[in-house]
Amino acid sequence: MTMRTPAIILGGTGYVAGELLRLVLGHPRLTLAAIASDSQPGEPVAKAFPHLAAACGGLQYSSIEQVMEMTARLPRSAVLAAAPHGVSHKLLDALLTRAAAAGTKPAVVDISADFRYADLDEYRRVYKHPHGAPARAREFTCAVPEHLDRAPTPHVAHPGCLSTA
Repeated sequence: MTMRTPAIILGGTGYVAGELLRLVLGHPRLTLAAIASDSQPGEPVAKAFPHLAAACGGLQYSSIEQVMEMTARLPRSAVLAAAPHGVSHKLLDALLTRAAAAGTKPAVVDISADFRYADLDEYRRVYKHPHGAPARAREFTCAVPEHLDRAPTPHVAHPGCLSTA
């Protein structure tokens, strides 16, 4: 039997978070450890996603602080970031810094646009502002994770809101 990886969803109230939640709940190798919302900690997840109520049961949103603590405790985890562009890089930088200090190594898939460009000059040209976590940019490969045999970096940045998302 394959060990299941705890999965954490960041930015848990939007459309993409709902799709990630649906996928994680049905995934054979992931188990939902938490779904975080900075605006709704303690609220029932089913309130935001009534179509998933039967699968969510009594699941409640965790705070960002709770998931930061969780990733620092879990030796292995998958973090799926559905936070908006411009927010995700701050959350992930803080989460990865805390995990590194604790000696844990979560694998991250960022769905926002924050880590799509390893070239920070290109990032600035496209988004008209400097990157908020420049030291992390080279830790991400922009790709559709399901199509990678093995990523050359520890984390993956999803290429965009298109049919693959």
